[in-house]
Amino acid sequence: MKKCKVCNKPAVYHLTEIQNGQAQALHFCEDHFQEYISGQAPQDEWEPQDEATLIELNSQDLELDEELECPNCGITFQEFRSEGRLGCPHDYIAFREPLIQLL
Repeated sequence: MKKCKVCNKPAVYHLTEIQNGQAQALHFCEDHFQEYISGQAPQDEWEPQDEATLIELNSQDLELDEELECPNCGITFQEFRSEGRLGCPHDYIAFREPLIQLL
């Protein structure tokens, strides 16, 4: 389960923010999400400590998702992301967690 970028509680909101052509995954608990969308939190609170930390966190998320494979049709989550469509109805179960994060 992903952790809030601010307090490390379980994240319930998952955003992708694009700034200067770079995508950044943001994960928030309920409280910090409300602060984020209301604009009350200072901007630098949401910045990663350093670029290496951001790369490490995002690569860990991607590695977990890329390893997923449907036992019925054999499509991987990575193939789904590149093609934009699932291979069979069983994929909804095999890819449940990352699909929920996309919603």
